[in-house]
Amino acid sequence: MAQWTPEISTYQVQCYVFHLSPVVDGQTDAALTYAGPVAAITPKMPWAGSVIAIEADMSAAVGAGALSFDVAIATVQQAIDLTIAVDGTRVKGEYREGTYRFAEGDALVATYTSGTLTTNGNVTVYIYVLFENVRP
Repeated sequence: MAQWTPEISTYQVQCYVFHLSPVVDGQTDAALTYAGPVAAITPKMPWAGSVIAIEADMSAAVGAGALSFDVAIATVQQAIDLTIAVDGTRVKGEYREGTYRFAEGDALVATYTSGTLTTNGNVTVYIYVLFENVRP
């Protein structure tokens, strides 16, 4: 009788969630709080891979300003610069695999890099990563 053997994909997508409450007008380079099981711990990547998307959602429309967000990998700010525009509440950017690489053990942080806004609100940033060569 044939036996089924489960296999784990050699690639795996994971989402890391970060929050900032409230977003403050004129604030720069503020690290967002990780929404994982222990907020005070910065997530470390279990395998090497790449950031493949970042999404930012505001709880209220930005108003007359604009907000910019970025990702830091192993404390190095990347050139993602995702911006929520005037009266916006959501923005998403997708990136080619390998453009924003990280190594196994690197820390991943979402950062509010700059902004002007007329409405205070909270923001949630989702960072999607693609792991390489995931093995059991």
